[in-house]
Amino acid sequence: MYKYPHIHLIMMARAPVAGQVKTRLAKTIGNRRAASIHRNMVRTQIRQLLAARICPIELHVCPQVRHPFFIAMRRGGVVRVEQQFGNNLGSRMLHAIRSGLQRAEAVILIGADVPGISVEQIRQVCEQLSSRDELIIMPANDGGYGLLAMCRTDAGLFRGVHWGSRRVCKQTVRRARQLGISYRLSGVCYDIDYQRDLDRLPELGIRLW
Repeated sequence: MYKYPHIHLIMMARAPVAGQVKTRLAKTIGNRRAASIHRNMVRTQIRQLLAARICPIELHVCPQVRHPFFIAMRRGGVVRVEQQFGNNLGSRMLHAIRSGLQRAEAVILIGADVPGISVEQIRQVCEQLSSRDELIIMPANDGGYGLLAMCRTDAGLFRGVHWGSRRVCKQTVRRARQLGISYRLSGVCYDIDYQRDLDRLPELGIRLW
């Protein structure tokens, strides 16, 4: 049994294919090692979250749901593996949230490149959602965010945001204010995008390759 069965956590992830993931990191360590790190980050965080039994976990993936890695994750306890849809990050996130809210009262959306989001932080976000916070954002060190949690959707939240820029979090907060959505900023997280970021992984129990 999950402690928060009415909340679904969705991880957005790409298949661990060399040359198609962690491309900025691959420029310095190579495509195969970058893909290996991506695989290890996803697998380790999913296993930790499954072991904690906080809430059901979904994977929303690209380019294909039938990749062997995702099949293994489904067999390991992930409740659903679904295809991503949309022509930019905002539309893909919106689709994932709308999909998740068909099965749950609230959704937590995280990326695959922020493995430092801890089990305890996820548990805290679930408590905040259960207290009817409308929107929870965990800012990332690069100006974006690594976690977005909602109990309802509003497409307007994802409009007018320059995805991939250092203004994503600030622009999302501005949109929430304009739309009258109550929000909470919760903690901070770190993307793993460059070789200098790899020092964070061993302390999280994540093998490099």
